[in-house]
Amino acid sequence: MKNQYILILLLYIVLPIKVHSQDIPRIAPRDIFISYSELVGDLTEGQFLAGALLASGSDGQAGDVKNLELLIDRISNNVRTVEDSYEKGETILQNLHELLFKSYQEDQTRVDVLLDTGRYNCVSSAVLYMAAGRASGLNVQAVRTPDHAFASVIIDDQIIDVETTNEWGYDPGRKKEFTDSFSGSTGYNYVPPGNYNLRSDISDKQMIGLILQNRIAELQRSGNHRSTIPLAVDRYALTRTEEAKKDMYDTFSNYSSQLNSSGNYESGILFLRGAVDLWGASQTVARAFEALVHNSLLSVIEKENSIDAENLLLEFSALGIMSSDAVKSNQQMIYDKKAVDMINSHRDFNDIRIFLDESLEEGYLTKNKWINYTLFIYIKNAEALASEKGWLNAYMFVLGAPSDIKNQRKYIQLLSSCKGNYVITIHNRFADLYNSGKHEEAEQLILQGLNVVPGNNTLKSDLQMIQRKDT
Repeated sequence: MKNQYILILLLYIVLPIKVHSQDIPRIAPRDIFISYSELVGDLTEGQFLAGALLASGSDGQAGDVKNLELLIDRISNNVRTVEDSYEKGETILQNLHELLFKSYQEDQTRVDVLLDTGRYNCVSSAVLYMAAGRASGLNVQAVRTPDHAFASVIIDDQIIDVETTNEWGYDPGRKKEFTDSFSGSTGYNYVPPGNYNLRSDISDKQMIGLILQNRIAELQRSGNHRSTIPLAVDRYALTRTEEAKKDMYDTFSNYSSQLNSSGNYESGILFLRGAVDLWGASQTVARAFEALVHNSLLSVIEKENSIDAENLLLEFSALGIMSSDAVKSNQQMIYDKKAVDMINSHRDFNDIRIFLDESLEEGYLTKNKWINYTLFIYIKNAEALASEKGWLNAYMFVLGAPSDIKNQRKYIQLLSSCKGNYVITIHNRFADLYNSGKHEEAEQLILQGLNVVPGNNTLKSDLQMIQRKDT
């Protein structure tokens, strides 16, 4: 068995697929695994074999069950006369290799495939050895390391390891004598003991779970994350270990991320809502859900439906899966779009400004966004006022802008432009009056202008010119 790792893919995937709502995978565990999880201790021989076949994908086909029972009965008959338990354990391993085990294949973990083809790995061969050994009266225990599985036979408190992938793997580290069937000569076989520093005994349920785990890893390598879901929920329902729970959540995340990458947001959200409702959520699942929701809302917003997006966010946030930061980020995205829509509409300036101010106050707009949008509406409205009512109105309007934007370069340019255009307007009107001989009116106009922009050099020069004329 390879060292298997459950892949975690949050935002992208190599093999995009299209999945529709009706294709959502099974998230409820099989009844047989639920019933097994409630049992204490070892499973019966029939339960162990049925569970191993079901985990392999056989679905309890009568032919597989019958063939397995016949094989075990045959081996039991072969060792019936062997009284010594040590010798019996060794003979059972040799029988399995003679009768069934044909070739080692590292990822061939399925018991039904082993029965059909003779191909095996450490998990499938250990399962068969456990079943045959127990049927012959031996106390056989399942054992695993981080990257391997095997069996051990317990005789009078002595633990004898069994490397089931090797015909001579009984009690590894011990030299075994054999007689060549062709020449009749005697020889020896030696199988070195494995690195068992991190070994741990596991239950029958966990051994069956290894079949499911290996199948999950194989499907992940091919990018078929959808098919990993039923296997992962079955494994967790059966074993109830934290490792199986984490791996189950990771398969949820992987599959939903695959849907996300293909733009199938609705199916991804629908799947995760059902999965979380049944199994709860992990951090990886929550992040995957947040990514789906974000992209789903973005697609709605791009269709000019910011109100629909806001309603959807309320629905999704009420599920309690998303973090407060994720909810706030999406709110800001929606309100950013609403702000842009309002700015580009023909709405009244005051309505837009109130919306921006309230959005900032409620945290729906960042300060930088608020500054940029407020500057934009001031520039836009100043241009409209200048066109409709003149530069004085535009200049006075810009002077009344909120202090938080007055240090911005664009605001300073806007104010300077309005002021300069107002001065030019006054100067040109002054020139017309002066040239028409209306000196008193011209002087009053300049004084009005200086009252608005005190100290302006252009207007001061005009005033000096008319005062010299009067003298």
